[in-house]
Amino acid sequence: MAGYRIELTDRRISVKSLAKSMNEEQADGDYYILISVNPFDKVPFGDIDPEEIPPRHPNAQPNHHIELLPVSSLNSSYSGGNYLIIGKVDLRANIAQVDSNFIPPCTSIQSHPALIEYYNSYAKSIGNLQQYAFKIIQKASHKNQNTALAQNVKFLCTTMVNTFGDMYFQFRNITPWQPPVYLIESFARLALHLYNSTQLLVPAELEEMLNYSLEWSEIAPHTLLNQLSIVAETNYDHHNCGEPLLYIQQMLRSLETIFSKLSELDYIGQRKENIIVNEQEVSTNTNPKRGWSVLD
Repeated sequence: MAGYRIELTDRRISVKSLAKSMNEEQADGDYYILISVNPFDKVPFGDIDPEEIPPRHPNAQPNHHIELLPVSSLNSSYSGGNYLIIGKVDLRANIAQVDSNFIPPCTSIQSHPALIEYYNSYAKSIGNLQQYAFKIIQKASHKNQNTALAQNVKFLCTTMVNTFGDMYFQFRNITPWQPPVYLIESFARLALHLYNSTQLLVPAELEEMLNYSLEWSEIAPHTLLNQLSIVAETNYDHHNCGEPLLYIQQMLRSLETIFSKLSELDYIGQRKENIIVNEQEVSTNTNPKRGWSVLD
């Protein structure tokens, strides 16, 4: 790999000053903040030696420029060795809105703190989802739950556990040192496996399972299926990896919410209404002479 070293002493950037040269009517839109370096245009730097005559800066470094570049004008399939995208902004009516989800193109997960944060978050989600799935599968086997609902939930849990098993070693030992595309690929595969598993079910049984998860987790059926579909169909763009990483995080949070609730149930098929009715019945039949309390 080839490239030029760019060293910034001041990381602050005024987007408005960069946009001054633009026509105000044509300025609205999405822009990359691009820094480029010209290795043949040298700028002197370094402390001046007072004993040297004539006084001069002892060193020279390539001159660099920071400018705004319309997103549509950049070929995202090509990366040059003399420029780097360091940010993304949305300009509307002379107001600049920084894209907080933007992550610059990186050669490794270790290259950017946001990538490390996503990786650690995903690792925690994998651990949680595995434990939830284990509990659900064990309960389903122990209680001999042969209903279609219980078997379908168990089927999804098995799909999830098997996918984690296939990706675990690479995720733990190799992915942290690779470009973000490999991290995204792992979870796109998970999303596709789960989505395909839902499509293997009889439509009526799928609807029953999704409505049941809605009852306990308050996550709408179309929300989960859309999240799985979006992540599974990711088209990777090295200049825009922050967006699919955010979608993966949202998908994992939904899965955690659903399977966390289901793992806490005594059995798959338990209804909220039953719990409420039972509690009301016990409280109305309480015998004061026995000294019963809700803490018993």
